[in-house]
Amino acid sequence: MDALTKHVSQFYSAPQIIWIRYMVFAAYGLVVTFRRNGWRAFHSNAQGLQIFRGLLLAGEVSIFVIAFRNLPLADVQAVAGIGPLVAMALSVPILGEKVGIRRWTAIGIGFIGLLIIIRPGFGSFEPMLLLPAFGISVFGLYQVLTRFVARHDHPDTTVLYTGLVGLIAMSMIGPFFWKTPDATGISLMLCIALFGLGGHALLIKALALAPASVLQPLNYITIVWVTLLGYI
Repeated sequence: MDALTKHVSQFYSAPQIIWIRYMVFAAYGLVVTFRRNGWRAFHSNAQGLQIFRGLLLAGEVSIFVIAFRNLPLADVQAVAGIGPLVAMALSVPILGEKVGIRRWTAIGIGFIGLLIIIRPGFGSFEPMLLLPAFGISVFGLYQVLTRFVARHDHPDTTVLYTGLVGLIAMSMIGPFFWKTPDATGISLMLCIALFGLGGHALLIKALALAPASVLQPLNYITIVWVTLLGYI
């Protein structure tokens, strides 16, 4: 999804790409949750937090699309390596999770290894790198809050609110940046939306089943894919 986003962002604006992505996300959320739960899907025991989560994600996605457009894919992912540290650190005060030395060690080794691999991309400090650093911090908070709302709402409700809140937010911005896409453009943007939808649905389910701190070391698998796809 990130590799396609970087490619497509050279031709279309970030708000347009994200708006189309949320159209698909919201449509999926409505269809799936209504089929299973009907109007009850809108009932949330943590509605304010669900809305806040949705806004956090929309902001984080926007930040990263802009970062992908202006920075090498590998550099963005290198900065994103602090994400697991942020999420795990926040999981202690917000979720009350206990983080043992093995998890800290696993994340520490992964983070050091990622810096060793990506370090050649940092010839000199680039202020733009602060953008993905802020974005991944927002995403870390989003993941922890997703785990928190799992204590109160079914994952279907969380998916529904995530999609609808993001769609409403981007519908206020997207139309002002619209550029009619050609067949290739719309196909790639739909692929981005489908990859994002699938990945995010799995993330929400994972956070409903496992502590956020347990899942964080898996984020470093991204470095394998970003190296391959960045080269391609």
